[in-house]
Amino acid sequence: MTKTLLGAGLALGLIVSSAVNAQTVTFSNTASITIPDSGAATPYPSNITVSGLTGNIVNVTLTLNGYGHTFPNDVDVLLVSPNGAQLVPMSDVGGTGSVTGLNVTFQNGAAAIPATITSGTFAPTNSGAGDPFPAPAPAGTPGTDFTVFNGPAAAQNGTWRLFVVDDFAGDTGAITGGWTLNITTAAPVAQNPFGIPTMGREAMIIMAALLLVLGGVAIRRYV
Repeated sequence: MTKTLLGAGLALGLIVSSAVNAQTVTFSNTASITIPDSGAATPYPSNITVSGLTGNIVNVTLTLNGYGHTFPNDVDVLLVSPNGAQLVPMSDVGGTGSVTGLNVTFQNGAAAIPATITSGTFAPTNSGAGDPFPAPAPAGTPGTDFTVFNGPAAAQNGTWRLFVVDDFAGDTGAITGGWTLNITTAAPVAQNPFGIPTMGREAMIIMAALLLVLGGVAIRRYV
């Protein structure tokens, strides 16, 4: 019975500790990005400096603030992190009709961008491959979702770069409010000399309370 109570308390403590340790930090560049009728946007790239990240990155989202274009299917977007990981959150999608003033968030697990793009939250959506991003955009094969940025957070402190390209002549656009990154990190679970994960203070309090309650029930049952 004692082993069962300890195991239940430890499992609950580890779950709570993980939730307590996770935190999301927001970084933004509010400067407008101008998309020409063909070629690289201005600025190219648009940069965000990220600092202070510790632990491990477990989630990233990207938001384009005030996105508009007269022919959204022309637009290709590439996000590159400080360690060189890259993702195309949007390319050759969103429709053929003019849109303006959209706030578009990209997040794993959401639905793909629809035939006509609107404000909302969408999964990275890339129609086709081999999108041309001229230098200084890096070469390489982009990941398919935001997990490409997961891992040790220290490697992702530095300059995140957003490259925007219009790949066909005749239409223009802008991202008038710039862009935003939300980066969620979690502290790695420490191990004590006995190989048991170390819990945070809040988790230990909850585990102790659980053990007291279950222990009291067990005593009343067996006495």
